[in-house]
Amino acid sequence: MASNDEGGAQVLKTCDLCEKDTDIRYKCMDCNKFLCEKCKRIHKNVPTLSLHDICDLKSELSCQINTKVRMDNIPCSYHKKFQCMFCKDCEVLVCSECISNSHQKHCLESLEKTCEEKLSKLERYKAKIEKDVACLQKSYSDFAIVKTEWENSLDDISSKINEKEEELKEAVTKYTAKMRDGVTEKNGTELKICC
Repeated sequence: MASNDEGGAQVLKTCDLCEKDTDIRYKCMDCNKFLCEKCKRIHKNVPTLSLHDICDLKSELSCQINTKVRMDNIPCSYHKKFQCMFCKDCEVLVCSECISNSHQKHCLESLEKTCEEKLSKLERYKAKIEKDVACLQKSYSDFAIVKTEWENSLDDISSKINEKEEELKEAVTKYTAKMRDGVTEKNGTELKICC
């Protein structure tokens, strides 16, 4: 595994725990840390980390399959015990001590059920958003067609106005020439009469 330094050269990545070993073979999916062989063993032996899912980087399939969210290691923000339920009334995760102290008569639900419900709700929102996006894309496409037709119509009207302008100019030029000729004729006739 390598990363870029500021100069763009490849630098071997070191283990996220010991920060020495560059032979990275594992990743803790819970901590999002890359580990060497030695640190993997240490990580597994720490009681609070022993349930973490560590995948072998050589087997990408095990890393991809291991995406299930673990709910048995979420500590309570007040008592530092692991949370085991969801209080629907307060919309918070609670541990056994929270339940006995302040959530006794509240509506409680398992974390798995709460997550399934929330995930289902998110999937419905996603489906609605995808439907709305498709509808908006169609409306945008329809609008683009109408806009193009409108612009073409304006170009056509503008062309017709220009043609009419030329026709009117030509008609006015002919009419004024005819009037000038008439004035000149009348003027010539009057001169003959006078003489």
